[in-house]
Amino acid sequence: ACLYPKQPEPPRRRWYNKKKFIIPVSILAAIVIVAVVLGSTLGSRSTHNASDNWDVPDNDILLSPVHKPDYASCCEQCQTTSGCVAFTYSPSSQLCWPKRSMGSGGNSTGGRVTAYNPNMCDGFIRKDAWDIPGNDILPSPVKQPDYASCCSQCQATYGCFAFTYSRSSQQCWPKTSMGSGGSATDDTISGYNRECLNSLL
Repeated sequence: ACLYPKQPEPPRRRWYNKKKFIIPVSILAAIVIVAVVLGSTLGSRSTHNASDNWDVPDNDILLSPVHKPDYASCCEQCQTTSGCVAFTYSPSSQLCWPKRSMGSGGNSTGGRVTAYNPNMCDGFIRKDAWDIPGNDILPSPVKQPDYASCCSQCQATYGCFAFTYSRSSQQCWPKTSMGSGGSATDDTISGYNRECLNSLL
């Protein structure tokens, strides 16, 4: 006789095995979703310089703001809107204002986020590695962080139809005209008004 008779095996807990498989998959899916959201937001901020608690009045492209769920969606709206180089977004109202330029640069306003493309400026033709000598409006250059800000400086300066910007020194020279047209250089970028160009043609 067998002193320790063989006991029947308990039924396998298939639901437990499935649970062990489902939990890692759920965690992986959550990580992927978070990565996509962060990538979308950070990606939009990498193409546009963002300023929290800042507003750019006027220069709206559309007659009324567009309802968007978040900052990244407002950025995408600007990217798909012809002539948009900046935008302002309100997280509380979820309203998005695509803009044709930064105008005078804007002002500090709580509850809004403004962003602009540092390499674009509506109404001006950009020419890299180019300098326009002379015809300066101001007695000394103005310090600006990027090309678009220098362009905004020109737009806000009476009589400015062109400008030259230096990346290394961050100096901006608003100009009354293109003069003789300029010459090639390594460090500077020049921009000139399309209307000014049309008047010369």
